[in-house]
Amino acid sequence: MAFLDEFETKYPNVEEMVASTATARVNGYLGGHGSCDQLKSEISGFGLSESGRMKLLEEVCSGIEGKACPSNNCAAN
Repeated sequence: MAFLDEFETKYPNVEEMVASTATARVNGYLGGHGSCDQLKSEISGFGLSESGRMKLLEEVCSGIEGKACPSNNCAAN
């Protein structure tokens, strides 16, 4: 997973990665929590590369229900 690679580079210590707000936010978006508009407003603060930001936007904003939401219960976000 590209996001994990980026965060492992930024946070070589597992405890720092787990404590990272950015890591938690990205994980939340990938889990279907939050809207595309919300993501666009805060993605620059996550410390991802340009390709990482584009991939996250693709995953969250694709409009394909279930792609970034394994429970398929994300329409309300």
